[in-house]
Amino acid sequence: MRSGFVAAVATLAIVLFSATASAQTGGGATDDFDAVRPDEPAPPTTPTIDDNSATITVSFRDDLQIVSSQSGTSGAQAKCGFFDVNSDEFYSITIVPVTPTERDLPYILHCWFLDGGGSVPGFPIGYVCCDPGLPGGTVVNEYDVAEYAAASINFTLPAFETSPATEQVVGVRTWLAVTSQLDFAPANAAAGPIWATITPQFRDAEWDLGNGDTVTCTNDATTLWDPAGPETQTTECGYVYTTNEDGEPFQGSVTVTWDLFWTYADPNNPGGSIGPAFFGDISQTTPVEFTVRELQAVID
Repeated sequence: MRSGFVAAVATLAIVLFSATASAQTGGGATDDFDAVRPDEPAPPTTPTIDDNSATITVSFRDDLQIVSSQSGTSGAQAKCGFFDVNSDEFYSITIVPVTPTERDLPYILHCWFLDGGGSVPGFPIGYVCCDPGLPGGTVVNEYDVAEYAAASINFTLPAFETSPATEQVVGVRTWLAVTSQLDFAPANAAAGPIWATITPQFRDAEWDLGNGDTVTCTNDATTLWDPAGPETQTTECGYVYTTNEDGEPFQGSVTVTWDLFWTYADPNNPGGSIGPAFFGDISQTTPVEFTVRELQAVID
């Protein structure tokens, strides 16, 4: 391990300038999964101590796969370290990796093979703390694996029904119901021994009524009016139009949102896990046209 680390540091010194320049022009990680993260995302992985230096163990993106349980798979691993640039002088760096903290000055992320095979292709690379995923597209940590799991879940566009089914009537309560799938099974992904599970949980259905009003439904989001049921039926997911002055249909929508929670392999406790914790959320939207009419009284 130590010989591979020394070789990695030597390689780091050779290409330091280009890697740091890349970091200053936006060398942070990018994500394919569009999720809203918590305000203060955790660092990529809790560093482990190896040979008196703070490093993280990572797997390779080419080994990513969906698995049936919370377990790892076969696959190569690498070690990565975040090297500190002590000032804006590119040659002034620490010799051993450090635990990154949030700041404007970038770090240098370098990765090397565990078997002493030298640097992982594409590294070193600039890293601006603290995106929870890893840049470069070659290696992955627990967060990257969780994103892969989340992307495998097919969150369908919401289907819906209203009652009345076609035309809504001013002054009459409109029932609003989502009829498409809201509950989804957890998704597991792994790359080598690193695994992560994403568990979706339905949050709410938000209806835009097209007139500036919205209704957010958590309870009764799927409750339909039963024509054969009693007149005393109720729903918390409904709306009453009070006017439709110009007679044109209202262009609205229904948006379903799921919260995502993740559990992942504990890098410091083989066989252990961390979580579940909030990972992000995802929404799907379907346009809805509401035709609203006013009943006119006829007086003989």
